[in-house]
Amino acid sequence: MSKVDDSKTPRFILSQCQQELDQVLERISKMPFSENRGPLEDLYAMHIPNCDKRGQYNMKQCNMSVHGQRGECWCVNPHTGKQILASPMVRGDPNCSQYLNSPETEPPTAAQK
Repeated sequence: MSKVDDSKTPRFILSQCQQELDQVLERISKMPFSENRGPLEDLYAMHIPNCDKRGQYNMKQCNMSVHGQRGECWCVNPHTGKQILASPMVRGDPNCSQYLNSPETEPPTAAQK
């Protein structure tokens, strides 16, 4: 009988975005299917973070589309996921590339964490 050694299993440290996404997915997996409404209705109220392949937040974050209308989108700091204050919430593309070199897209300093 062989015993699996968990200490040899690689452990990856999840980024802030990935941790937030995991928490949302965990909540979704525990959602009850209610009798009087569809199970997806509760999803529309949730924000599901959009992470890039490195685990940072994509600068453009959006709410889900509802009833054929696009969800609202806004721009965030890719390191923190916090909305860039000058960024509007729009149904469509908020043109996040215009904020690429702004101070609001810099990584947080130790004092800001």
